[in-house]
Amino acid sequence: MDARYVFLYFVTRMLTVNSATHSLIYIYTALSADLGLPGVHKFTAIGLLDGKPFDRFDTDNPRKTPTTNWARQHLTTEYLDKGTQSRLSKQQWFGMAHTILRDHWHALCGIQNQYSALSFLTDCAAASYSPR
Repeated sequence: MDARYVFLYFVTRMLTVNSATHSLIYIYTALSADLGLPGVHKFTAIGLLDGKPFDRFDTDNPRKTPTTNWARQHLTTEYLDKGTQSRLSKQQWFGMAHTILRDHWHALCGIQNQYSALSFLTDCAAASYSPR
């Protein structure tokens, strides 16, 4: 079995709009290899507003796409284009992070990988940001 890494990355922001507090959360998941399973993408990003998905991006559809009627009606092309560039950048970052972490893990653990495969490996990373 090939070595496969999974990253989960959370970015959280609390917003105040018209005296109401809302939550904005972005969830990023990345795999080190395409598993070839339907609906499972090498990289996926989902935006949640108050816990409900409103946009998504994945390797099969590499464009920030609104998923609700209100998002389709109110999100501008400029916002979606900037979001697409941001998601492409994060996808690239996760790819580099996989390589760096794999190499460091091998070096720190002293693994001699004769068969260029590991039997099992799982990694998980989480981060958040809150201005308060």
